[in-house]
Amino acid sequence: WLPPLEALVREIVASGRPLIGVCFGHQLIAKALGGTVEKYRGGWAVGRQVYDFGDEKLALNAWHQDQVTTPPEGAQVIADNPFCANAGMVIGGNVFTVQPHPEFNAAFLEALMSYRSGAVPPDLLDRARATLADPTDDIKMADRMAAFFRTGARQ
Repeated sequence: WLPPLEALVREIVASGRPLIGVCFGHQLIAKALGGTVEKYRGGWAVGRQVYDFGDEKLALNAWHQDQVTTPPEGAQVIADNPFCANAGMVIGGNVFTVQPHPEFNAAFLEALMSYRSGAVPPDLLDRARATLADPTDDIKMADRMAAFFRTGARQ
């Protein structure tokens, strides 16, 4: 099912239509366009993480083990942190991707941690649970995505 989906991504990108990728979507777009995605040797990123977007740092929830290790040709890396060097990308004027999950609120993340507790080391889940009450910048991330499509460039 992945090759047809990657072909669809390439078709959308070539058409100039807007495309957003979050987490797996970020990874899929990178792979479809010639980048590489690998299981990160450092393990899982779970819970609140701070990402550097150049002009500001945003705290966003994460849940991933795989990540983009080599961006596709022509991609502009717009976000990173010590755990994830390619945490956000802009490709051309129509593609915006991020590794973290701006759509994950604390309640959803808590439920996911309970449901997937066997997949992630317990100490990592404990550290993530300790940050659940900390604020995240999901609205700022949504504003960045919207601004990208309004202006065709990173804001």
